[in-house]
This record gives sequence, structure tokens and C-alpha cells, in this order.
Amino acid sequence: MSTQHPPTYQQVTGSPSSEQHAASGQETLVLDGRTIISAQEPFHVLYELNTSPCDAITRACDLHKVRYQLSRADGEGQVRNRLDHIYSFKEKSTFSLRDLRKHVLIEGKTSQKRTYKETLLSSGTTGWTSCTADRHFTARIPITDRLKSSSQIVWKSPDGTTAALEARPKRRADGSLTGLAQLNVEAPLKAKDLDLLVACWMARLWRESKARLDEQLPSHKCESLCSLCRVTVPSKVVTGIVAITLAVSFTIVYVTLPTTRTFYSRAANARLKMAAEANPLDRLTISLNQTRTSPPTVRVTVTNENDGPVTIILYNSPLDSIALVLGIMSITPDGAAEPLELRIMRASRVWPPGPYSLEGLGPGASATNDLVLREPTVPMDKLGKKATVFLQGRWMGVFARAEDKISRDDLENIASQPDAFQGEFKSKSIEIMTG
Repeated sequence: MSTQHPPTYQQVTGSPSSEQHAASGQETLVLDGRTIISAQEPFHVLYELNTSPCDAITRACDLHKVRYQLSRADGEGQVRNRLDHIYSFKEKSTFSLRDLRKHVLIEGKTSQKRTYKETLLSSGTTGWTSCTADRHFTARIPITDRLKSSSQIVWKSPDGTTAALEARPKRRADGSLTGLAQLNVEAPLKAKDLDLLVACWMARLWRESKARLDEQLPSHKCESLCSLCRVTVPSKVVTGIVAITLAVSFTIVYVTLPTTRTFYSRAANARLKMAAEANPLDRLTISLNQTRTSPPTVRVTVTNENDGPVTIILYNSPLDSIALVLGIMSITPDGAAEPLELRIMRASRVWPPGPYSLEGLGPGASATNDLVLREPTVPMDKLGKKATVFLQGRWMGVFARAEDKISRDDLENIASQPDAFQGEFKSKSIEIMTG
């Protein structure tokens, strides 16, 4: 009697169904820190990076694709996964009077059947809001949208068709992002081309973020100081002055860096005590309205009706980008006695949350989140023509202060913060229609 073995890794990853899934189009990819998920199917991580490209803290980035397979050949068993290193990208230094653009080299790390060996991503003449991946993709902001701060970047294939639309999150004054970066894949793509498109997207974000950080470095001040010293004193003295100046500068920078513990004055503690006495959760209102019928889309609006600012930890909140799959929404079809049983998940989140997982709201300000009802989270065949929906859950953390007043230490020790609150939330019900 022969022994039946589970399918091999190559059989699973190279199957026609796997290729077809990558080529289906109409998929929204969401970058959450250093992982990329599908907004339509957020149960599995699709890609993973070694660092967040929006932080640009490394000289190079590695992109891995998450491969899944069953432990048994009969369609049963446990789902196993492994990371497949598909691309690395780093800045490529070039100098040419004919080409003053910046470049990023994207290197394929697997066989040429699955990845492209080398792709040069070049910036536009005005920066990284436009770029070109030679012989593969071009990214541009349409002329009509260039005056809009939240304009989309259009990624096109060599034949001129729109491959994807990139949604660019805004940056606050402190440099943090107001939301998550997204890529809406519009055209059918082979797995190899989709992987390269994702690599180009990540490389563009990484290099754009790096350019922003480079602009903040005061290198021009050091150059001015050196040139002044060279004119007025001998070279040996210049060396000593520059060394002393740099040492003092580094010492000042070190001293002024935020410490790991936050201390408050008596006045600050008094303000925190006052904030603690007025629970901001009572005046955070949640409203729902339907914006589309096909697919059914519910827009969640959270409004701060407090007299002061609040900062919301997005995890498990009505503003969480994966709120639907976390089971926060209750959906009851018309005439049904019980709500639908949704296919939900338990998410593992990074703690303390980064700036992209916080939402600061001033007095009277609002933030929105669109929840799209679709398979596999919602059994659409059981939804019917009408349904009643509402949100119910628990705030993981709401601070009664502005976002720029919250340190990493405050988040790590949220239980000891007098103006940080946790509690239940529930919205009013609305009736929705399906197309």
C-alpha cells in the first residue's frame, strides 16, 4: 500500500489556482507597519518586510512573500506558511549630467521564472510622487489632481492600461501618517508582475520617506561652518574646531532626545487629573450611514464632542481598517431572529502601537472608516435584500490629550496614565440595502 504525501511547496505555490488568484485584479492591498494584507481577505498576510518602508530607518529593505500550504494532500490538515524572500531594494548611486534623477535598485532573490533579476526604479524630475520602473510600470499623479494633497498615484503598465491606484496617506506636522497606505490593483496581473508591482510600491514609499528625512538633516549648517573655518584658520585648527563642534552637537542631541520615562510638572498633573475626572468616552459619538449598495458599504464616523482633544488607539476600534473581520459589526438580515455568523479573526498587533495606529481628534473633529461587506467575512448569500447593522466593542485606549503629547512610554504604561480610558462602545442601528 503506497503512502500518500502532502503536496510539495513548489506544487502549492506554482499551482494554476495560486497564479490565478494573483491575476484576478480588483484587490486592495493595505500596508500595516511592515506587513501587507488584502482588504478583501485579511485573514492571511500576503507580504512581509524586514522594516516599515514609511519609517525609512534602514539602508535597504527586504520583501518576503508569505507562502501557504496544507499539511495533507486531501485538502485537510493544518495550514502552514513560510517566508519567501522575493526582492530587496536599496538606493543606487549614480551621477550623470544627463540624468539628475534618483534611483532605487530592485533585485530579484529567486529564480527568473518567479522574479525579475534587476529593475531600476527612477524618480521623476520633481520627486518620488512620480517614478518609472524600466520596461514594467510608470507611476504618475494625473495633472488634474496635482493640486490635491490626498491625490492618488496611478500605476500604469507598458501598454498604457491602469494597473493600480495608490492611495497616499497624509502626514501630520510631526511626520506621522494619518492612515494606512493602500494599493488598489485594477488590472489582472500574473503573480510575477504583481510581486514586482508590490516591490515598486514599497520602494517608492521607502525612498519618498527617506527623502523627507534627508531634508530634515542640518547638513548645510555643518558645511557652512567648515567653509568658514577653512578661510580663517589653519587646517589643523579647523580639524580640532570641527571635532569639538561635532562632539558638543552630538552631546546636545543626546541630552535633548526624549527619555524612556515621562515626568510631569504639578500644573501638568493637575490638568491630567482634571481630564481624568471627565471621561472622554461619553462624548465620542459613533454614527453609521450607507454609501454604496454594491458591494454594501457602511461608513463609520467617530466624532469628538469633548471640549478638548482626544487620541484614539485604532486597534479594535470603529476606525480599525479590519474592524469588520474582528467581529465588531453585527449584521441581522431582514426578518431573521439572530445576526449572521461572520467569519472573524483574532489579530496579533504590535505593541506599543506606532504613530500610524493612532488617531488624534480635536474638539468637534471627526474621522471616518468605510467597512465593505463581502465574502469571505460576510456570507452574502444569507444577507438578503435588507439588513440591520450596528457596531459594538471595546475601546482599547483613548487619551484625553493631543497625539503629539503622547510618548512611547505613555503607550507602554497606558494603565498608569490618569487620562487614558478603556470602555465599551455601541452605535445606533441603521438599515442597509444590498444591490
